[in-house]
Amino acid sequence: MRAGSVMTRLMLVGSAVALASCAEPTTPVSMASADGATANAAGGGTTLYFNGVNANASTPLGTVLTTQIDNLEVDVMVRYDGPNAGHSHQTVYYNGHGAVTGWGIIIQAQADGDPDGSLAILAGGVDIPLTGMTLTIGKWQHIVARRVNQQVTVTLDDRTVELGGLGVHPVGGVFASIERTTIGGDGTFDAPSGSFNGAIDKVRVRDLSTDTWVERWNFNAGEGTTATGVNGTVLGIGNAVWARRGNPQGV
Repeated sequence: MRAGSVMTRLMLVGSAVALASCAEPTTPVSMASADGATANAAGGGTTLYFNGVNANASTPLGTVLTTQIDNLEVDVMVRYDGPNAGHSHQTVYYNGHGAVTGWGIIIQAQADGDPDGSLAILAGGVDIPLTGMTLTIGKWQHIVARRVNQQVTVTLDDRTVELGGLGVHPVGGVFASIERTTIGGDGTFDAPSGSFNGAIDKVRVRDLSTDTWVERWNFNAGEGTTATGVNGTVLGIGNAVWARRGNPQGV
């Protein structure tokens, strides 16, 4: 964990995209060719592409996937396409409110004082411990983050880093009305920020205490303005767009 001014860094974390419920219908679009992503001009989207400017996928404001913050695992495939428009942090997954509650997976950048692509965990209002691992531009990679008995471990492909104990503020309490679950953006300050630049696929959240899936978003719908998980949790996809992976990796 890196030393320094935690509150200063938290101010840089940005804010969640407030998704419009009346967003225009989206259709699959072409993705830049890069290790498993192929052009998709008509139908069959199997992943979500985020523009690094103003896109995320989110539950409605004031609703979250789960209030559970411990004995939890987040498993996701990502293709990081480099710095976003703001040259700042990028959010892969967040549950809560990035300034005050919950935790999630983020990617730090030079504007945050870290090398671009630095994989980290954000605990809202607490800290942003770095893993020391960096994502590769244009490559599909597998991230797994676990918090078990307050101890956090993060795996990037075949490398695992133990971050140790990490405090997390409860979800579903006094800040419930401003919390949400987001993919490709975060929940801080409720305005566009933290936008992911690239593609995100197969987001799975597992309750490790019962070894059951809280939710799994496979992003196979391929069209429409929402993405629905296996257990029925609906995300509005806002400015994210459907795209197709040509060579899905096994997760």
